Amino acid sequence: MTEQIPPAPNRGHLEQTTSTEMCALTLVYYLEYEMTIHNLIQQVMVVPRYTKIADVVGARVNSLGDDEDAQVPGYHMMIIFAEREAIYQLAEALRELRRKKGHGLRGYITPVETII
Repeated sequence: MTEQIPPAPNRGHLEQTTSTEMCALTLVYYLEYEMTIHNLIQQVMVVPRYTKIADVVGARVNSLGDDEDAQVPGYHMMIIFAEREAIYQLAEALRELRRKKGHGLRGYITPVETII
C-alpha cells in the first residue's frame, strides 16, 4: 500500500507572489550621522517605519581576516520600510549626504514582496 502524502498547509498570504509597492532601504551609518538621517526620514515619510540595530561591527574589505583591531566601531544599521517613491527620495538625500561627508554611510534598496 502506498503512503499518502498530506496536502501542504495553507500559508495564507505568504504564498502570494505579487510584489507590493513597498521597498526596504538597508542602511549602515556612522553614529555621527544619526540626527541628520533621522531628520531626513522625518522630511520624507509621513509615518516613519524602521528598525534600528545599534552597534553593528564593520570591517574594511582589505582587513577581513585580520585581527579584531581592524574592525571599525561606532556604526548602526537601520532598515527603513516605505513606499517606493519615498525610499528613492530618501536614498537621493542620503547620496547627497555621503557626497558631502565622503564616508561613513552605505546602503541598498530591495523590493518588499510580502509584509507579514
